[in-house]
Amino acid sequence: MSDHERIERMLRADAQDASGPGIPLDAAAIARGARRRRLPAQLGLGAAAVAFVAGFGGVAIAGMPGLLGGAGEFSASESVRDDDTSGGAAEPFASPDGGDEVDGDLGGADGETVWDVVRCGEPLPPVGHSGDDRLRLELAPLDGSSARDGELTVTGTLTNVSSERLELLTATHLVVGLARDGEVIWSTVGMEAAALVPTLDPGESLEYTGALELVDCGGTDPEASIRGGSPLPGPGAYEVVAALDVRQTDDGEPISDPVVVISPRASLVLP
Repeated sequence: MSDHERIERMLRADAQDASGPGIPLDAAAIARGARRRRLPAQLGLGAAAVAFVAGFGGVAIAGMPGLLGGAGEFSASESVRDDDTSGGAAEPFASPDGGDEVDGDLGGADGETVWDVVRCGEPLPPVGHSGDDRLRLELAPLDGSSARDGELTVTGTLTNVSSERLELLTATHLVVGLARDGEVIWSTVGMEAAALVPTLDPGESLEYTGALELVDCGGTDPEASIRGGSPLPGPGAYEVVAALDVRQTDDGEPISDPVVVISPRASLVLP
């Protein structure tokens, strides 16, 4: 049984114990909203907490025990080096809602993060806005018919298109935005307090995933409401973008300001 199913069962049981049968309860929406509100709080961990690193070829994962999932939560393309073990540890990020900054923070020099660039109720980022012309983030084709329980997995590939070897500190998952008529109607809120530290040679790439919920936030930040949005009405055509916080490092030490790398817009048709 998944965490979502366990939460839903507990919510229904609590509601019945407290109010008796016959009280309508949208447990799925409450669980979804609670999950969203919990994610940013996970990012406010202090720098005194101990981080750990697990190496996977040219990629290392840094994060907090209990918050970082298994290796199956990310996948590297076959072009990522198998014999490279470089990359240093990274502390958890700062919270997107203004938590204390710690070493390894991926916020931009002017405070801009992925949560500012792809935000519910705001226009899509300008076409061609990528944050760093040495890196390209491309989304795999999207199939609306593959959605399950109102969610769709989005896969993006980050490629080093420069002529230099890049050591990076990146988020573990994509931040995803769903748009209609050029305006974001749903966006990711928060992510795990963990980071990847990949090393990419010219032409090499790394694959990331993100979850897209097929709901409309109603033009407001979905974090502000436990309801989490309304299901999308019927078939339709939408646009999807993904963004990733990235910072260049050298032997584990940051040597550049963080940037937000954004994918081109991808088409999503829901049946």
